[in-house]
Amino acid sequence: MDHADKSYMRMPKIFLRGTHSNIAKQFYENSEHQWILSDQRILECFKLVLETLNKNKRMQSFLKNSLFIRTNGSYACAITGKKIVILIYPELISIMKSNNYKQAVAVLLHEVGHIILDHQQRDITNTMAQIEADLFSSELGYGEYLFDFLNERNQGPQIQKRLQALKHVLKKSALF
Repeated sequence: MDHADKSYMRMPKIFLRGTHSNIAKQFYENSEHQWILSDQRILECFKLVLETLNKNKRMQSFLKNSLFIRTNGSYACAITGKKIVILIYPELISIMKSNNYKQAVAVLLHEVGHIILDHQQRDITNTMAQIEADLFSSELGYGEYLFDFLNERNQGPQIQKRLQALKHVLKKSALF
């Protein structure tokens, strides 16, 4: 049994309930994901991400081919290549550990949206890609948390457009 297997065995079984345990097992056994197991709050965030994404076959495939890597920078960033990589920065990790941890889940789902919606291959503006990824997160049930996250950040023109789009969708779904 290698190091990753041992870390997975220490993971509380409660984090497999409600998920497709095979996918969760593969996810947590990945050596690049060991940092997730280091903190209960971070683990809870990823449990929510896994539960949300496991509801769809295409997203299950995404999980099998994705790495969530902790690094330096601001919040998060999604990159495609041979592997799908979502870079997670210290600011987002701090939010994961806070009482606003569902905002972090919303941001992670936003980054997944960039990949699922194939933004690196499509010819759309950055603002449109951000709005589409926001709406992806919202469709998965985290729009209100993403709205709060964006509303607490810099109020530049792009964020204002994103907030406006989210507000419109949230009003339609009676969540706002």
